[in-house]
Amino acid sequence: DGQALEHADDSLKADKNVVTAALQHDDGGVLEHAHDSLKADRAFVLTAVSQDWPALEFASDSLKADKSIVLAAVRQNGRALRHAHRSLKEDKDVVLAAVLQDWEALPWASNELKADKEIALAAIRQNGGVLCLVDETLRSAKDVVLAAIQRDWPAFASASDKLKEDKDIALAAVRQ
Repeated sequence: DGQALEHADDSLKADKNVVTAALQHDDGGVLEHAHDSLKADRAFVLTAVSQDWPALEFASDSLKADKSIVLAAVRQNGRALRHAHRSLKEDKDVVLAAVLQDWEALPWASNELKADKEIALAAIRQNGGVLCLVDETLRSAKDVVLAAIQRDWPAFASASDKLKEDKDIALAAVRQ
């Protein structure tokens, strides 16, 4: 069991062969117990994250800012975005990949990207209720609100006041 690495001597936690073997018999959580030198080894972390996205949480800070590593994680599970460096939470490619994989990545996106229509629609197509998480300007955009309501009518509650007065929006909600 890879989790046995937790109890190994520190010299073994720094041994790439030992930690690689642990990774093959467990998930990315093994990286938590690896030596800091391995947590900062780009190739090693990419392998760990590619095998199981939770390894990203234990990567060095500099590797949490590595776009390829973060993309490998968010393509498996969008919620890995929470462990990415702030700069990548502001990167449209990374955030879009994360949100396309799982709308639940949206809360970790930068405020600027929560105002991006493409990202918002990628999340809304999975769960209309995320309309409440997007920027207020998008809650005033008729096409965005319609997409949300057509997916989940309760999203109507998050529409702007102006759109709550819109007949097309109201009809879309009541027809659900």
